[in-house]
Amino acid sequence: MMGGASLGVKGRRNLIVCESTKLNLVFNGGNNDPPQFGTPSILHLGPLKMVLLKCAKLSVFACLMFPIAFASLSAGILFAAYNLAASNNPDEADSIFSQTLIFFALIETFVFIAIGCAVAVNALVN
Repeated sequence: MMGGASLGVKGRRNLIVCESTKLNLVFNGGNNDPPQFGTPSILHLGPLKMVLLKCAKLSVFACLMFPIAFASLSAGILFAAYNLAASNNPDEADSIFSQTLIFFALIETFVFIAIGCAVAVNALVN
């Protein structure tokens, strides 16, 4: 009786070690090495912390989509204004177009800044 009880506990411990090894293989990309010091691993976080981390990451990406959405809207407004200005004054269409492209480049920098922030947040969180 006692041998069976200890065998059951020992078997249970082996089952837990086996399951954690499977998780370690999944999250470490196939190698069975323990995570290095200083690098956060998904195994060290609790389930609530993982959910909060995902929520924070999702909210940051959602907020970083606003500049991209408004940049596309403002580019449409900019070129619509160029069409109106060029139709009202065709003699100045070339100078108006050069100013339009300068302002479009300014709008484009905001898009690249938003994409750079998104990449930086992704690199910091992972």
